[in-house]
Amino acid sequence: MTQRSRSAPPKTALGARRGVLETTQKRPAVSSPEPAGSLGRVTYSIARRLRILLTALTAVLLAAAAVFVATPAHAHDELISTDPDADSTVEVLPDQLTLTFSGVLSTEPGATEVAVMDADGASLTDGEPEVVETTVTQPLMDAATGTITVQWKVVSSDGHPISGEYSFQVAEPQPTPTPTPTATTTESTPAPTQTVEPSPTETPAPASDVSPSVPWVIGGIIAIAIIAAVVYLVATRRRTPPSEPGSPESGPRSAGPAER
Repeated sequence: MTQRSRSAPPKTALGARRGVLETTQKRPAVSSPEPAGSLGRVTYSIARRLRILLTALTAVLLAAAAVFVATPAHAHDELISTDPDADSTVEVLPDQLTLTFSGVLSTEPGATEVAVMDADGASLTDGEPEVVETTVTQPLMDAATGTITVQWKVVSSDGHPISGEYSFQVAEPQPTPTPTPTATTTESTPAPTQTVEPSPTETPAPASDVSPSVPWVIGGIIAIAIIAAVVYLVATRRRTPPSEPGSPESGPRSAGPAER
């Protein structure tokens, strides 16, 4: 009896794929090589932490940049000053008021509106407002006192409309004082002069016309007269001889030494 040998069945395409799949599944999984030794493990741990830190820092920086880039896009212009100033008091209503904003405003028709009203609600505007870059000028008319209210609406540089309101005061005119007739009469009438009686003590002594040298002259004359009288008496005595005793006083004079 003849014995038949068994031959291997022919491999089909499906069997070939199964063989490749089984071979692939039987391969051991390749793991990432780990550094050998304690120093390698420490270095690997530090590098891993640094990668995590850099990743977090990058995320924070990107978020901050997104915030800073997005903020200007959402910022609107704002009113930075007015003339007259808000809550101020002026003597008279000006011919115009000025609003100044932080950015260039839109000049499209109807984009800017300004309303100015007095305490009774009457409008004080005179024509349309004028827009020049960041400044709005509104002409005013008539005179008003009391509280003046200003309402404004503009379109900012980013296209968004903004509005607001403020007020200021116009002082009441002070009355001019007029002179009264009594005050005028008093000013034109001269005040009576008072007569002051002279006091004896205050009456000045009459001025003397005698020169200060006159007393000395008079004294000199008197002295000369006295000296002349003395000289005369002395001379008279020398000329008259003394009378002899027992001779008559009325008899003839005795002869002088010449006659003897």
